[in-house]
Amino acid sequence: MKKIYSFLLMFLSFTLFSAQTYNVTFQLNTASITSGGGSIATSMYVGGGVVGDAMGLQLSDSDGDGVWTGTASFPAAGGHYTFLNSPTNGGDWGTKENIAGLPCADAANYNDRLMPAITQDTTIQACFGTCDSDGTCAGFSSPVDVTFGVDMSQVSFTYTNVYVQGSWDGWAAGVQLSDPDGDNIYEGTVSVAANLAGSNIEFKFQVDNWANQEWGDPNVLENSVCSNGNAQYTNRVYSVPSTGTGSYGPVCWESCVACGGGANALTMTAVMDMTTPVKAVMVTANQSIADLSTYQLLNYNNGSTTAGSTPYTFPAISISAGEHFIVCKDSAAFNSYFGSCTSIFHHIYESNWPGYFNGDDAIELHHSGSAIETFGVVGVDGTGESWEYTDTWAWKDTASANVGNWTYGAVNCADGSSTTQTSSCPFPLCGSSPPPTSYNVTLTVNCSNITVGPNGMYAGGGFLGGSDGLQLTDADGDGTWEGVATVFAGTGPNYYAFFNSPTGNSDWGTKENLAGLPCGDPGNYNDRVLPNITSDTTIQHCFENCASDGTCNSSVVFHNVTLKVNTANITVGPNGMYAGGGILGDAIAVPLSDADGDGTWEGVASIADGTSGNYIFLNSPANGGDWGAKEDLSGQSCSDPNNWNDRIMPTITGDTTLLHCFGNCITDGTCGAVVSGGCHYVIDMQDSYGDGWNGASIAVS
Repeated sequence: MKKIYSFLLMFLSFTLFSAQTYNVTFQLNTASITSGGGSIATSMYVGGGVVGDAMGLQLSDSDGDGVWTGTASFPAAGGHYTFLNSPTNGGDWGTKENIAGLPCADAANYNDRLMPAITQDTTIQACFGTCDSDGTCAGFSSPVDVTFGVDMSQVSFTYTNVYVQGSWDGWAAGVQLSDPDGDNIYEGTVSVAANLAGSNIEFKFQVDNWANQEWGDPNVLENSVCSNGNAQYTNRVYSVPSTGTGSYGPVCWESCVACGGGANALTMTAVMDMTTPVKAVMVTANQSIADLSTYQLLNYNNGSTTAGSTPYTFPAISISAGEHFIVCKDSAAFNSYFGSCTSIFHHIYESNWPGYFNGDDAIELHHSGSAIETFGVVGVDGTGESWEYTDTWAWKDTASANVGNWTYGAVNCADGSSTTQTSSCPFPLCGSSPPPTSYNVTLTVNCSNITVGPNGMYAGGGFLGGSDGLQLTDADGDGTWEGVATVFAGTGPNYYAFFNSPTGNSDWGTKENLAGLPCGDPGNYNDRVLPNITSDTTIQHCFENCASDGTCNSSVVFHNVTLKVNTANITVGPNGMYAGGGILGDAIAVPLSDADGDGTWEGVASIADGTSGNYIFLNSPANGGDWGAKEDLSGQSCSDPNNWNDRIMPTITGDTTLLHCFGNCITDGTCGAVVSGGCHYVIDMQDSYGDGWNGASIAVS
């Protein structure tokens, strides 16, 4: 008798991992790349945001017309994305288009584009690096090539490669400079996007991928003529030409001018003949000087051509680029007259020499016995001359429209005043009202929970500058290191952290890890936040801990969170599996292991009570910054599109275990049966004849 097999399909359930999706076809015109002198080395991609990593969707140009196309399925809500030219891996964001400042860029999301809400299958037309949306590159104009040069002949540290890095591509990738003739002047050309022509860009020179950078002390050149004036992040500023090409330098490392063998390393920037005995001369270092005693000041009185007194020889001290040096007749009177504004002067020295000149006398600056700069005119009495400074001041302007030119307070404008701020002509660097009051903040850090490295402890980051911004000491050897920082009233928020034995000002790998702790601000690299300072104060810390009583006994309760990830759907690389990102830290924050070889890797993270945040799994990352190894959850319900499509950890209130599958949202410890379209099909079937199906099968697609 012929057997009849019947398959009873009991039910078919669909578990949706994402909302309704639609096909989006990207059509990218690359004329803006090739016409601008650039090239497409390999291929074009769409990535970032809702698309995934830097190689989220590969595009193709089968007919060679310069328009690259590709199609992918996206949720109706849309999301952020960008175009990339030949990325080498999923983390190669240096190849993305630069649309900073353009209306189609979302400045709050890495200047990515924003895909609108989608209600049907659609096509998006774009031009690489512009906001054209009609399939052309009509809005494209050629980029501006800018040649940068830096003279490294005066640096004291060792280095291998020199770079210039800046805002033209979001600080994404440094451009290596070269010195083919071996004269210590390194130069290179950067192609600045056309949309930045006619605007200012910020940049700085650095060596060996930030092993050393200009102005590790951000306070050195904040008021210099070539910087942005930002005391926390001091960068150079350059105005890009509207058309053609441009050039910057060569300038001396950490200087606004060319290296001149000392002749232009120091310049006069103010001459003062205010209320007696407030007489002074200010000089400013254009580059760091190891021994200031090679410089002298001379005065020429009443139109004489012979110096009127013994020259003033500067003390045998070093001075950093951008620092102001004051030599005054009476330091107590000077400090009283300038009040809290004296904080802008890095060195104040008292001498009888300023008492030998008046407001109608010329002043000369000498280096090694030779005159290098003159204020006024030697042989001319300054009375009634344009440069007279009787009972007032003369100041070398730093405003961009008048940089390097002398400006003057009105003659006799300081008469009767007790402070420069209350005079009718406040000194330009002090303003018409007293500058903010400054306070001394003593930072102490208990290091009993760590082994301090050979370079000692530092506080840095944020308002302190680089990783070695403030050197700490442990004079009594009790394991608590301390140092004093200056904070101005009314400033903030001020961020900072502690560093164990940094090798330079960019050694961020030595920073304490406060990720997930209440004293770490996740919006600012998990740095600490200085409270509002209203007086001299001491703040106690413990390294990598939130204790604030000088001990390392924190009141924060921690819970063990066991993270498990099934890797049945991938091949694990040679470096193994890791959890990282968000509240966990870098790309190798939590190493995972698979002791029983079942394909499920696990590790334990210590998370503070009440903490929630983002995290992700990574397959064989090479280092802490290897985000190209992270899983791609873009468009799935367990990803946070506002935080690099990372997972979201629930609020932790006790020890817990979280189960995962790499690259999807299944939470039962398996990797399920995932099919295209984001659906999980579960099919239950019944063998009504009880014969074990007799070899029959059913295909599901």
